[in-house]
Amino acid sequence: MNTQMTAKPEIEPQKTKEQEEWLRLKEGDREAFAAIFHQYYKDLVLYAGTFISHQAEAEDVVQDFFVKLWTEREHISAVKSVKPFLLTAVKHACLNALRGNGIKLKYGDVGVMAEECVTRETEDYILYSELNERLQEALKLLTPMQRQCFEMSRMQGVKQTEVAQRLGVSLRTVELRLAEALKVLKEELKEYLVLVVIFFLY
Repeated sequence: MNTQMTAKPEIEPQKTKEQEEWLRLKEGDREAFAAIFHQYYKDLVLYAGTFISHQAEAEDVVQDFFVKLWTEREHISAVKSVKPFLLTAVKHACLNALRGNGIKLKYGDVGVMAEECVTRETEDYILYSELNERLQEALKLLTPMQRQCFEMSRMQGVKQTEVAQRLGVSLRTVELRLAEALKVLKEELKEYLVLVVIFFLY
């Protein structure tokens, strides 16, 4: 009597929604690309802002990254989790941009980049996302002048003298409204004080 057990074939784990979108992106599915873009764009810009001080430049880096992601989609590899990959890719893009070399990412090296996706980056992503949501709510508490001064100075990288010129007010007025705005935001976002300091006080 044969008592040998026949090995059961391994069942391939079911793919997540984001993994399916990633595979569809590789196949040239524009809807999958749009879904990934809209889901992660804002948070990736915020994340890029930790490396690049001016928002417009951070947006350019992220936009260029997505353009390259689409044009070289056939060369991308499967990933276990899309978010850590995007974080690492944008980090590389920011560092390349800061070095003055432009964005020269090779998606064939996805395996190498995936190895660099540590837990802390995933946690940071979640934190940045939450901070962005809270920030938008806190901005509603500011007066129109406070909000304009804050957004132009701290989010768009405009010098305070230029802010004053654009708004037709004195430099002192800009300084006062900005100080008031920061006081409100620090109180409303005190749970995220470290990130507030990094993003907005320097």
